Amino acid sequence: MGLTWTLATAPIAAMLGPWLRSRILAHTIEHGQPLRSRCEHCAAPVVPARWRGVLTPLPATGNCPHCRRRLGPPAGTVEVLAAAVTAVLAWQAPSGWILAAWC
Repeated sequence: MGLTWTLATAPIAAMLGPWLRSRILAHTIEHGQPLRSRCEHCAAPVVPARWRGVLTPLPATGNCPHCRRRLGPPAGTVEVLAAAVTAVLAWQAPSGWILAAWC
């Protein structure tokens, strides 16, 4: 689709990083177990159990608000990866609708 779409979508994907990290944290469990909603170190709730935390981002620092230990992937890695993948998809997508479906 070109440079305009690439430059427009990459920052949006990067802003979704904390939300993506919360989804990664919630789903890093053994098969058949309930989704993770608490810090694995201090057991403080970090992702609300209601609605399974679908709309809840992790803190921007990537650390537990209670014990200050890292939650999930390091802050910044998911954001950079999401921006890069979305930029490549936007560059290769033939239309906005296909880009939305790919994303």
